[in-house]
Amino acid sequence: MKSIIAFSILLFSSYLQAQTTPKLVVGIVVDQMRYDFLYRYYEKYGSNGFKKLMNKGVNCSNTYYNYFPTYTGPGHASIYTGTTPGVHGIVANDWYETAINRGMYVTEDTNVVGVGTTTKEGKMSPANLLTTTITDQLKLSNQQQSKVIGISLKDRGAILPAGHLANAAYWYDGETGKWITSSYYMNKLPNWVEDFNAKNYSQQYINKGWNTLYPINTYTESTSDNQGYEKAFDKTGTPTFPYELTKYTTGKKPFDIVRRTPFGNTLTKDLAKEAIKNEQLGKGKFTDFLAISFSSTDYVGHQFGPHSIETEDTYLRLDADIADFINYLEKQMPSKDFLIFLTADHGVVENPEHLQQLKIPAGYFDFEGAIKRVEHTLDSMYGNKEWILEEMNQQIYLNPIAQTKEIQEVIAKSLLKEKGAAAVYGDLLGNGHHITDNEYIKNGHWYKRCGNMYVQFEPGWFEKYDKMCTTHGSYYEYDTHVPLLWYGNGLKPSRIYDKVYITDITPTIAQFMNLLAPNGCTGKPIVPILKR
Repeated sequence: MKSIIAFSILLFSSYLQAQTTPKLVVGIVVDQMRYDFLYRYYEKYGSNGFKKLMNKGVNCSNTYYNYFPTYTGPGHASIYTGTTPGVHGIVANDWYETAINRGMYVTEDTNVVGVGTTTKEGKMSPANLLTTTITDQLKLSNQQQSKVIGISLKDRGAILPAGHLANAAYWYDGETGKWITSSYYMNKLPNWVEDFNAKNYSQQYINKGWNTLYPINTYTESTSDNQGYEKAFDKTGTPTFPYELTKYTTGKKPFDIVRRTPFGNTLTKDLAKEAIKNEQLGKGKFTDFLAISFSSTDYVGHQFGPHSIETEDTYLRLDADIADFINYLEKQMPSKDFLIFLTADHGVVENPEHLQQLKIPAGYFDFEGAIKRVEHTLDSMYGNKEWILEEMNQQIYLNPIAQTKEIQEVIAKSLLKEKGAAAVYGDLLGNGHHITDNEYIKNGHWYKRCGNMYVQFEPGWFEKYDKMCTTHGSYYEYDTHVPLLWYGNGLKPSRIYDKVYITDITPTIAQFMNLLAPNGCTGKPIVPILKR
């Protein structure tokens, strides 16, 4: 009888231990990672990176974005606020501010200065984010005694997840090849960041060059090298391995080339490890939070496309980086003491030329030409006037004289004649009301920063950009279906097939840590994960 009681106590003790609040939460966002990338390269992944998260953690295999447009800024903000752009206000990476009659960058802040740089790259902060984040809620819960740090090559990938109350956010300066921040967070870089910068890893990677990790003939999951729609690093080269990166270091930003190689992810991972060590994350009385965003996958994807050897090589190398990071973390603390989640800020569309070669409908939408034809139609009907202020993000910002139902109907009829146009939504008249039943547009629309009309492209279509092989932004499957993996803190291996939304991540984390969800949160906790 005593042995049964002792065994029961041991079991209950183990249960309580598995349910403890994590000492460190690590959020990993992979920029432009579509869900199928988990499985396309699965056989080539090692056992301790993506596979470890998939097979030894919880795989929410039916995770989606629920708004339009799907870009980096809105994606990171939505993950960490638990709501959509219509609430948190980050409606795109750039938008048109009608109040000041100019474009606005997502993390732009002229009231701060760069730290670690004298360039404009440092004039950034979370000021444009309207709601709190889960990282803010963590800090609010204990009089800001938790440490919160964001790290990404992109400023928006570091700043938005870290929230308003972060101890630090660090991003990469392509002009100097160093990690920087802004006076929003501090007046001087910590010694450990200065020491990391002094090692000049960027130049080392540039000198090394980029060749495939494995023999190039083994990259059978990808198309052959040098497809006609891929983009070279400059006008003199070709998009083919190996890449001599020293050729591409001319110009104002000589170190920017690192972003467009897998080594940008390695730099990010190594700085994250240094942050854990030097800031003693997970060692204090309260839970700490490290938000990491791997951006090189997005740069490579835009340039070479989702079926390129370059993209495959980037993911195989990222898998090794993630494995190295998890291994490092597990040496710092037992897995029950940390919680990792991995997801993406959006997916990616196939290159239209690639689809056309396979006889699948696709194409490039001529937005510039379409706007000119709209303006010509309006001029012929009503006289020459300035009808349209700006066109951005598949949205049209109308001059107040054009914000009538009659004129919007004329614009819509004109746009629907364009090849590749699937639908046009209007009557978003700047008063906060939505006269559309499209939930994706409702969720993504904040009237102070969005246009009055939206153009939805047909599947497989996007506006052509000279320097991009492909892009993202729609609410179709390829742009909205992303991975969501959880690992650590007593979680048992499982797979959840129920549909969940990206906005459900934050309220789930809030439940893990017994926190109030962010003040604009509209998502719901993923209950099967919590039933550990």
